[in-house]
Amino acid sequence: MIESGNEIPAELIQTLLKMAPTQEEELKLRLFSGELSQLGPAERFLKVLVDIPFAFKRLETLMFMFILREEASSIRESFATLEVINQTLNHNVCTLMQNYFKDYDGIYPK
Repeated sequence: MIESGNEIPAELIQTLLKMAPTQEEELKLRLFSGELSQLGPAERFLKVLVDIPFAFKRLETLMFMFILREEASSIRESFATLEVINQTLNHNVCTLMQNYFKDYDGIYPK
């Protein structure tokens, strides 16, 4: 579980996911058995990443968790707004009904 203050920024996760190698590239990196110094900096970085089991699936999961947290917060705010609107409408309808029926006694007007 990610603890507060130890989160990877969402922008970094998105950048890493954009760098994800194709299946063919990943296979080549996995099968590479030479010295890492033979690879360029980007390839070395990707080689290290593809050697981590399910690295990009983990990054996708982190991104999903980040988006889910944002969406849940937004939905909570929307429900709070709807609750206020509902209470206001209920109050206004009750006031209108009381004013409309104040001159009625039973089913006949006074």
